[in-house]
Amino acid sequence: MPRFTLMLAPCLALALAGGCAHAAGGKKVPLLPARTLTCDLGHTTNVDTSREQLAKELVFDSYHKLSLFLPPIPVRTTEPPDPAFPVTEKVDKRTRIIADPDKITADMVGPFQRVVDMWPERVEMTAPVGGYKVKVLVITNYDEAAHRAQLFMTNAADLASWDKDKIYAGYCDVAITPTAKAGKLR
Repeated sequence: MPRFTLMLAPCLALALAGGCAHAAGGKKVPLLPARTLTCDLGHTTNVDTSREQLAKELVFDSYHKLSLFLPPIPVRTTEPPDPAFPVTEKVDKRTRIIADPDKITADMVGPFQRVVDMWPERVEMTAPVGGYKVKVLVITNYDEAAHRAQLFMTNAADLASWDKDKIYAGYCDVAITPTAKAGKLR
């Protein structure tokens, strides 16, 4: 039975303060492939943040399409950043939302500021939405055989204050572009 893991405090901690570290000093490091995610997300109305919920338990009142592009970047060679410290890692500017016909991310006031890309295990992203809040996107449970992953999205000011009116969850079809075909890093 598919599960949406909604006990996301650890991933939100990384996403709220995370970044993406890579090997330095001109060493050649392996690259993650370019990934295009085409998602079907439901707007949830009954998320219980105190426990893990089965997908069949979630109630959705509307459904939306969302597409993201994750560019080829060096594989992480360090631990994710400590959420207690400011982010010093740069986000590849090619990381972006490429389609949002229902404008469920229209409240974003800028590009992604933090990305912790630990593909295929997890990708955590944040973008500002105004005030002290950020839009948090967490991609997990990639199934290589099915080319599918889960995506969870909400707005948050901190780990304990999710915007319950802005919680979306669903599945994404994942198209992988081998690094050699994805173009060179800039």
